[in-house]
Amino acid sequence: MAGGANFLLGHIAVLHGKGDFRKGYEMVYETPADPSSGLCSLWFINRPILSVLLARHIKAILSGSSYREPIRLIELHNDNFLGEKALTNLNGKQWRVYRSAVHRSFTPSALKQSQKCIHIVGNTLVKAILNNILFQKDGKKEESEAFEPSTGGKNPVYKGPVLPLMKMATIDVFGLAIMDVDFQCCEKLQLTPVASAFEYLAEEYTRRLGTPWNPASWLYTLPTEANKRHLQKRKFIRDFIGKQIDRAQMKIKNGHDGSNNDNSEGGNLLTNILLTAERESDVSKSAILDLVMTLLFGGYDTTSITLSYALYMMATHPDIQKECLKEIDAVFPNSTSKEEDVFVLDDPARQLPYTHAVVLETLRLYPPAPVTFRTLEKSIELDGKIFPQGTSIMVPIWSIQRDARNFPRPLEMISARWVRRRDMKMEGESKWEERPFREEEMYGEDAIPCANRDAFCVFSAGARNCVGRKLALQEAVTLFAILVRKLKFEVMEEEYEVIPKLSSVVQQPNDGLPMIITPR
Repeated sequence: MAGGANFLLGHIAVLHGKGDFRKGYEMVYETPADPSSGLCSLWFINRPILSVLLARHIKAILSGSSYREPIRLIELHNDNFLGEKALTNLNGKQWRVYRSAVHRSFTPSALKQSQKCIHIVGNTLVKAILNNILFQKDGKKEESEAFEPSTGGKNPVYKGPVLPLMKMATIDVFGLAIMDVDFQCCEKLQLTPVASAFEYLAEEYTRRLGTPWNPASWLYTLPTEANKRHLQKRKFIRDFIGKQIDRAQMKIKNGHDGSNNDNSEGGNLLTNILLTAERESDVSKSAILDLVMTLLFGGYDTTSITLSYALYMMATHPDIQKECLKEIDAVFPNSTSKEEDVFVLDDPARQLPYTHAVVLETLRLYPPAPVTFRTLEKSIELDGKIFPQGTSIMVPIWSIQRDARNFPRPLEMISARWVRRRDMKMEGESKWEERPFREEEMYGEDAIPCANRDAFCVFSAGARNCVGRKLALQEAVTLFAILVRKLKFEVMEEEYEVIPKLSSVVQQPNDGLPMIITPR
């Protein structure tokens, strides 16, 4: 049992770690855990919880149970942010129906169309940054929410946090890929009204979750200024999404849905969701709106956070940067080629295996969602102990993916956990390829440890895994490649070290990750 529990809140205060969740996780999930089994018990308010650390337990729990017993306060905030039918709130048959509607929407054609959108957004962001640097060089000033341009000198640069930029990119991708709407955040280097409204709601969600002792945080009907503004922003973005749903439904009705009239593969993801919903009589427009809000929430923060950390890891690891650039330059057309603006990666993971590995290793070290949980739907045996149906299981992703028993040399950034070199006899050189997991390769004294897929739970596993996993990785790898190919990212200070902080259900750099950006 972890120590320091409060008789009212259990271990919540300890997990907070006085502002550093990493210390809290160490005190609750790691240090008190049984050395051989990795199991530990704790209290979440008045609920007893079991936490796990080892790969053999994680796979069994995530694959064996999709149920999560609702935590009323969190459910309340989810209802007022994402909607009552948000996938994060649902369980049972209703969850299966709605998740299936989303899952079936991620068709190969939709992912292919999304890839074009990702390239458009990435190229737009690069051009906007380069144009702003050019304006500085010409003695002009360009306004931007994301950066404070440097002054003076012959070589102007961008200096500022990269996380806001990555958020602009991910919300633009969402607009184009999901709804065929250009929010123009990257073009203008600032959050436009819809994006700004969602950012406000996300920040409010974090603030309210963090102050449960304040009734004004969870009594949304109180006539406070914060509640009025929350209602206004929520109505604004839901009205906007509602209009896009109406527009997509009209296109389907008129036969302009891009599905070749067979209702098997629509155009964008919203069209696909609507086509799937037609087959499910109990999926209402309100429910579809909640599903779209869930997708936006799921992709907006997580992918932008991953990109920010990946850029940081590349900037602080010259050897990784060198390999990435070599691979990217070999795949993308020459910068003077006419094909550059129309070039689209067909399969980022296959075409850029090393870059894909950098993203995976970044996700291992800095999982955006540092914890998840399950409620056992049937009893389970873990290391000889039987845990009954209804047991709440905490899965601390951050601690699991930094545990040496799962990933030897856990604090090192080792992209080669995921890939290996393959000799190309005909070409007289070697290329990177995905590395299969083999137990005997993990514990060699001098060997690079192979990634343990069973302990890599950033996308969860089983029936309740991340429904947008393919799109998220596709987006992260592609945007990363486009950015680093044209722009050089450096840390502001040589001794700078990123400090993660909790923000609602995700962790992110506490300062937005300030960097220096220059043309490459």
